[in-house]
Amino acid sequence: MSNKRLKKVFQLGIVVADAKSAAENFCQLFDLPLTSIQYADTHQSHIPMKYKGRSTTSYNLIAIVPTEGIEFEFIQYVDGDTNSQKEYFDQCGAGIQHIGIATDDYTATINRMQQIGAETLIEGSNETMGYCYMDLRSQMGLIFELYSDQLTKIKGL
Repeated sequence: MSNKRLKKVFQLGIVVADAKSAAENFCQLFDLPLTSIQYADTHQSHIPMKYKGRSTTSYNLIAIVPTEGIEFEFIQYVDGDTNSQKEYFDQCGAGIQHIGIATDDYTATINRMQQIGAETLIEGSNETMGYCYMDLRSQMGLIFELYSDQLTKIKGL
C-alpha cells in the first residue's frame, strides 16, 4: 500500500426533496447547460444493497452534475424501505449527506475506518462494482462513500 491513502474527493452527495429541480437550479446558478445533468432512477439498477447490515430495497432519483472535477449528486428518496438518504432527510432536511472519495485501497480503507469506530451504513455490489457508505459522524462529522478498486478504475479516479 502506498502512503497516499486518499487519492481524490470526487463527489458531494446532497439529499434533497426534488433532485431534478435542485440540479436544474444548480445549473442555472452557475451557467451550466441543463444537458450536463445525468439522471439515474435506482428502480432500474440491479445492485443488491444492505442498509445497516440488512438487505433492503429502496429507490432514489439521482441527478448528477459533473463540473470542475467533482460530481454534485442530488439525491431524492422515492420509495421503498428506509435508506440513509431518507433517514438523513427526515432528521436534517436537505443538505450534504456524504462525500465520495477515491482511495488507494478500498478494503484497507474500510478496515481502517472500522478500527476508529465507523459504522457501515450502506453496502452494494454486483459482479463488476461495489461501494459502501462509512459513517464517521461521531468521530469527524462525515459520512464517506467509497468505491471499490474496480469501480474506481472504471470511473477513472
